[in-house]
Amino acid sequence: SAHLVGISGVAGALLSIILKKEASQLFIPLLISLLLVGFVAAARLKLNAHNPQQVILGSILGFFVSIIFTFLLFFLINVYFLFLIHLTI
Repeated sequence: SAHLVGISGVAGALLSIILKKEASQLFIPLLISLLLVGFVAAARLKLNAHNPQQVILGSILGFFVSIIFTFLLFFLINVYFLFLIHLTI
């Protein structure tokens, strides 16, 4: 489900930021996004728009792809700033 890929991606990105930057102030938004994942999953199932396997796989896909790309983004930002520092020396 594309709906679940999207909302699970938000949850994955928030979790990545919390883990990488120790941003505990994002804990409540993370809980809210996880609650929304549950609501969207229940709605997709209730409307018979998807079967349980599609809902689960959409959630997992969005969550893990978002985590991977968020950590990749942090890595690339660090490399970029190290490159800038190296240029100024």
